[in-house]
Amino acid sequence: VLTQREIIEDQKKTLLAKALAIKERFVQEKLRMEAELNKAREKLTLTGPTQITPDMIELNRHYAISLESGIKQKEKEIEESEKEVEACQTELREAIKQKKIFEKLKEKHHRQYVFESAKEEAQNIDEIVVQRYKPGNGNDPFNDT
Repeated sequence: VLTQREIIEDQKKTLLAKALAIKERFVQEKLRMEAELNKAREKLTLTGPTQITPDMIELNRHYAISLESGIKQKEKEIEESEKEVEACQTELREAIKQKKIFEKLKEKHHRQYVFESAKEEAQNIDEIVVQRYKPGNGNDPFNDT
């Protein structure tokens, strides 16, 4: 049972790692999109006023709107992935807790086994001593006859 709990804990760790990787990927994609948006905005300001055409402004505006929409979508994905990460962390904490419970039970049963074994051994030794020095066997250390 303890081995099974260890396997479950490892699976939960793997799921958490995957969820964290997905979240990180979304964050990186959002940062890339934000950088592209800033770059597109700078492009309009850095281009001289005579070089800007209405088509360029409209194209840049549509591109900025598309990027802003993508950024909002990434924020939603990041939020969902954060919830998934939290759920995975909760499941991992529970798996660790269950494993510790079984480890403690195993230790308790081991201590109980050692105690019972020692008790049984002591009883066997007592029986041997009683049999060996039973009155009438001639092995009585208190009788010098």
